[in-house]
Amino acid sequence: MSRRVVVVVLGLLVAAGVIVVAAPDTTRSDVVFSRGDDPGTPRLVISDEIVTVTWFCGGTSALGRSESGEYGGEVVLTNTTDSPSSGTVTVFSIDQEPLVIAVDVAPRSQAVVDLDEAVTASYVSSMVEVDRSEVSVEQISRHPAGDAVSTCTATTSDSWYVADGFTAEGSDMRVLVTNPYPTAAIVDVEISTAAGPRTPDQLQGYVVPPRSLRVLNMEDAGFRDEPVVAVNLRATTGRVVVAKDQHYLGAGRLGHVTSLASPAVSDEWWFADGRLAEGVTERLIIFNPTDDDVEADVVVLGVQALETDYEAASLTVPSREVVTFDVAGVPSISGGSHALLVTALSGPALVVERVITEPAGQSVVTSSMLGLQGEALSNEWFASVTAADGDGPALVILNVSPDPTSIDVSSFGPGGPEPVADLTGITLQANERREISLGDVAGRPISIVASDAIVVERLVERNESGLGRLHALALPVRRR
Repeated sequence: MSRRVVVVVLGLLVAAGVIVVAAPDTTRSDVVFSRGDDPGTPRLVISDEIVTVTWFCGGTSALGRSESGEYGGEVVLTNTTDSPSSGTVTVFSIDQEPLVIAVDVAPRSQAVVDLDEAVTASYVSSMVEVDRSEVSVEQISRHPAGDAVSTCTATTSDSWYVADGFTAEGSDMRVLVTNPYPTAAIVDVEISTAAGPRTPDQLQGYVVPPRSLRVLNMEDAGFRDEPVVAVNLRATTGRVVVAKDQHYLGAGRLGHVTSLASPAVSDEWWFADGRLAEGVTERLIIFNPTDDDVEADVVVLGVQALETDYEAASLTVPSREVVTFDVAGVPSISGGSHALLVTALSGPALVVERVITEPAGQSVVTSSMLGLQGEALSNEWFASVTAADGDGPALVILNVSPDPTSIDVSSFGPGGPEPVADLTGITLQANERREISLGDVAGRPISIVASDAIVVERLVERNESGLGRLHALALPVRRR
C-alpha cells in the first residue's frame, strides 16, 4: 500500500503560515546531477549565473513513531526571495527504489518534506534539486533522545572524515554513505581507535550501489565499547556523501547527534561557542588522517583583548590517530564562555569536532559539532532553522578580525527581510564573542551580516521537553 507524502509549505512568519498538502510525484525519471566546487564546510553560494543547485542531506532514521517517540526526519527548504522556486526531493534508502517528490517553495516561505511519511525505512537520505541558488536546505533528524539540525551540502566527494565517533557503554554509532549517482561507488574505510588505525576486511572494497544509501554499524564492524572511533572513508570509484548518526548511552555522554562528516582536512578549525562551568565538560576531538605527524595549537578566544599575548596549548597529533583534548587544560582559560581555534602548523591536515556535555534537568545532554574550516570564514551568514524559544541565547557570534566589526541581524517574514530590534548596528570588538537572543522573531530564518569576517553558531532546542540545546553552525554565505 502506498503511503502519502506530506509537503508542508510554511510562510516564514509562523502566525501567518499556510499549510498545503501535496501528493507525491511517483514518476521515475533520470536526474541531472551537479558537482559542488566548495569541498569543506557547507556554504550557501549565491550567484545570478547559477541556474540550478543540488543539495545532499546526510541521512536520518525513518521508522516513524513508536512508544518511545519519533524516529524520523524532515528536509527544510527556505526561499527568502520574492520569486517562487521549484524542484525535487529524491529520497534514498537501503532496499527501496529512490522516491522522487516534487516540491514548490513559495516566495518568502519554507517547504518541509517529512521523510518518514515518504518512506518507512531504518534510515533514509535525500538529494534536493532546486532552481534558485538563494534557496537553502537543511535536515532535521527526529529521535527520542533528542532532535538534531544538520546543514546539507552541495558537494559530493571521494574523501570523508569523522573525528568524533563513540561506542562506549553500548552507545550506538552508524556511518551513513549515500551514492546519488547512476553508477556504483566503491569505498575503503579505515577506523582509528585509541589503539591506533585498523582496516576491517568487510569495509574494504565496500560497494555502494547506484542511487542508494548504505549504513555501516560500527559495533557490528568490531568497534564496540570504544571511546574513540574516527573514520577515514575514501571512494576508489565514484563520489559519495557521508554522515554520522550517534546515540549516546553512557560513559559520560547522553543524547543523539546526526551530522555530516567533513569532505576535507583543514589547517584552521573555528568554534564560536564554548563553555566551562560546574557539571560541564568540553573536549576537542582532533583527528589526523594524513601520513605525517602534525603539530597543532589550541587557542582560547573571546575572553580577552586580541593584542594580549596568548598562551596557546601546543600538541602533537600522530599520523592516522586521534587526540582528545580537555579544553579546561588550556593555560589561558579559567572557566565560563569562550571561543576556540585549532590550527595545524604544517598546513591542511586535521579534522576537529567539539564535544560538550552539560546538565539538562536531572540528567545531562551531549552535543558534538564539526568546526568551521578557515576557508569558509565569511562576513555573511544565514540560519533557516533557529530556536523557537525567544528567552535564551539562540546565536553565538565571534568576531575573528583584528578590527571592530558592525553587525546587522535581520529576520525573514512574509514581507521580506526585517531588521531585528536592538540587533542592528551592534559592534563587536576585535576577538569579542556575543550571545544573541531573538526574542519576538524566535523561530524565523535569520540573516547575519557583518563588516568583517565572523563565525556564527546556533543553539537550537533538542526536543519538545526543552531540556538542553543542540550546537550547530549557521550557513556561511558566499556571493559570486
